[in-house]
Amino acid sequence: MTLEEVIAVLEAKPFWFSRIHDYTLKGDHVSMLGLFEESMEYLRTLIGEDWIFVERRRNPDNYFLRIDIVKSKSSDKL
Repeated sequence: MTLEEVIAVLEAKPFWFSRIHDYTLKGDHVSMLGLFEESMEYLRTLIGEDWIFVERRRNPDNYFLRIDIVKSKSSDKL
């Protein structure tokens, strides 16, 4: 999956209900995407194993996270 395809998933209908918040594109990855933990697990199933999620910050009161989505090193070798 390409970065453009990842962005298309983020902007698709499944996330209209789950409050995905702003993010920044940093060259080859998504930076500081804001979402709730249960949305992250669902997003992981849509994006697949080519991309990994790196937790940057967590709000323990409401399970809101800021994550980066970066290309897996192993997917570059395929």
